[in-house]
Amino acid sequence: MKLAGKVAIVTGAGSGQGRAVAEAFAREGAAVTIAEVNAAAGEETAARIRAAGGRALAVETDVASAPLVARMVAQTVEAFGAVHVLYNNAAMDRPDLAIADSVTTLPVEHWDAILGVNLRGVFLCAKHAVPHLIAAGGGAIINVASVLGEIGSPNFAAYCASKHGVIGLTKEMALDLAPHRIRVNAICPGSIETPRLAKYFAHYGGGEEQLRAVVARVPLGRLGTVDDIARAALFLASDDASYISGHALAVDGGLAATRWGPTEVSSTSGVGSTATRSGVSSRAGRPGKGALALPLLSTVKERRLRPAVSCRRRGRTPSRDKANTLHRILRMRRRLAQPGT
Repeated sequence: MKLAGKVAIVTGAGSGQGRAVAEAFAREGAAVTIAEVNAAAGEETAARIRAAGGRALAVETDVASAPLVARMVAQTVEAFGAVHVLYNNAAMDRPDLAIADSVTTLPVEHWDAILGVNLRGVFLCAKHAVPHLIAAGGGAIINVASVLGEIGSPNFAAYCASKHGVIGLTKEMALDLAPHRIRVNAICPGSIETPRLAKYFAHYGGGEEQLRAVVARVPLGRLGTVDDIARAALFLASDDASYISGHALAVDGGLAATRWGPTEVSSTSGVGSTATRSGVSSRAGRPGKGALALPLLSTVKERRLRPAVSCRRRGRTPSRDKANTLHRILRMRRRLAQPGT
């Protein structure tokens, strides 16, 4: 068993990805604390683990609350004696908040709520759990980010900011905690088939056609499953990943890789609405709030044309402009190398 004798905390484990990860950890020998704001859902996950012969403790926890996080960690140590693995999965689970608005129209209280759970929650859980990981001689922390922690998307202001922050915090913690033999990594899920995704589709009126549009944007041609995430989490939590730290692992069917390829941006409205190859919607207007297709950047052809156009306006070719830039850098380096500069 890959986690025999270990103790793991999994936040947001009342359903979906968090539940799958908690059960995977338990199957591999770990005692698991289910830290979940929905007490009934958390207890259901714990009961499933115990019914399968594992050890589990459910603790009602709002990860945005420092006192509640401190209590949850203390109860884990009291029940199981240590903490070796922290899996920060909890995220804001309200469609009207998680897919909110641009910075100009986003209510401040929505920003605070999303960042409070998605980013502050990661910080608080690490803050209270790390001393116990150090006392145990090391361990692993896995923070759940998103493909939208690596790219942008219209009208996901708070969500994108929170998930970019998770990746940044992951890399910083990896450096801080390496002397204590604590590895810190992130998982960046793409479109995963979960109750949460279904909730978003229901909220924004998405149907079968919109779902097919979401799947069509994934290079591997399917939605991810919670087991895809659980296998990645188990790998990062175990000694199989003993030399991996500070890494953001995309589990997205290749979706993030398409930012450099001929991808599309979302249309003006609707869940997973269609878009043209040029990145211009077939309908007029701006990208809409309900674009669950994870809109990406414009085509690589357009990106490559822009420098060429700007260079020609200045009377230079792209290659000559690049050469001139290189010469300026070399001259600057030579000046800096001279004594007295």
